[in-house]
Amino acid sequence: HDDGIYQGALTVYLNKKWNSNWGGYLMHEENDEIKAIKPEYNLAVLQENGVSHCVSTLNVDADIRISMQVFLLKNKRLL
Repeated sequence: HDDGIYQGALTVYLNKKWNSNWGGYLMHEENDEIKAIKPEYNLAVLQENGVSHCVSTLNVDADIRISMQVFLLKNKRLL
């Protein structure tokens, strides 16, 4: 998906530990190649202008994946 009406989205990962075998990677396509970002503690990822993305499936034995999502509206100004 591409977050539709939003200009951008910020994801901040909050799990203090994350095992690579648990899945939950943020994936997007870049130059005809799939890129994956491991959810690491305090990592922030900003996606702008409708980047198509998805999250890989979580392993049944994984910890709960905790993140904070912030969505930025198009054509809105704070000041």
